[in-house]
Amino acid sequence: MTEDPCYRRGAVLWRQTYDRVLILLPSSGQFITLEATGRDLWAALEEPGTVHDLACRLAADFGAPVAQIASDITPVIEELDRRGAVVATGRRP
Repeated sequence: MTEDPCYRRGAVLWRQTYDRVLILLPSSGQFITLEATGRDLWAALEEPGTVHDLACRLAADFGAPVAQIASDITPVIEELDRRGAVVATGRRP
């Protein structure tokens, strides 16, 4: 994964409930559900940032090492990018 900023795609519709985030992918009509720390990652993506930036934001909340969080969130961000919910490769939609 590059160190380009990751960000939510503008065309993605989403709604946060008290315990999860529901994301509708307009291109496929499929839903993604993020719970627990996935919900927190989505909140951290409110502002674009590199994986390191996002890990720093989450580390402040969870009291965990930045490197560990970066390692944990990288596959999630890659999957969200693959499914079209975020952009994580530096390209613009």
